Amino acid sequence: MEDKKHRTAVEAMIHRAVPSQVPVHVVKRSYDRMLVHCTIQTDGRTPAVWACQKNGARVKARMTYRNVFNRTTMQLESVKIPVATLYCSGCDPVPSTHGNDPIFSDELQTLAL
Repeated sequence: MEDKKHRTAVEAMIHRAVPSQVPVHVVKRSYDRMLVHCTIQTDGRTPAVWACQKNGARVKARMTYRNVFNRTTMQLESVKIPVATLYCSGCDPVPSTHGNDPIFSDELQTLAL
């Protein structure tokens, strides 16, 4: 239940429904893809949102708690930190990430949503 509330809060920040400057760890590959795949949409009255260039679908995030490792030393750097994987709700399936999946620190980027 708590995980669903957290995901909903992160998605509200992504869509600028709730302004925030909270740093969030994002999978760099998914962020880079959204930079190319999406455009910024605004109607002039509400804050701008990221949306698909093809069909206008919004960007969503799948938030999971991940263990972060250093690729060079293979040592554990962080345990169970929240990491978002961004995806287009109109073009992409929901990412198949799971809690406690390992990830390397060089695969992460910190963003202020």
